[in-house]
Amino acid sequence: MPKVTFITKDGKKTIFTKNNTKILDAAKNNGIHIEHACNGNGVCTTCACKILTHPDNLTKLTEKELSIGVSGDIRLSCQAKIKGDIELEIR
Repeated sequence: MPKVTFITKDGKKTIFTKNNTKILDAAKNNGIHIEHACNGNGVCTTCACKILTHPDNLTKLTEKELSIGVSGDIRLSCQAKIKGDIELEIR
């Protein structure tokens, strides 16, 4: 099970989740709030997070992410699926 460390303004929380779980779902399932105004449809960018370690442990950028200009270490938590251990910062 991948280990995911969320860094928020309130501190740091590490959880374990199933492989191929979206970041947003992993957060919601563990009581971690990530803003998501479009209800996880990948069109508003409010759920964007900064990937601090192992960006290769996420699925490739989705068409929705590419169409709104997401790149670099920023990913939409409603689109990126976890394949291995990562650490991320919630904006």
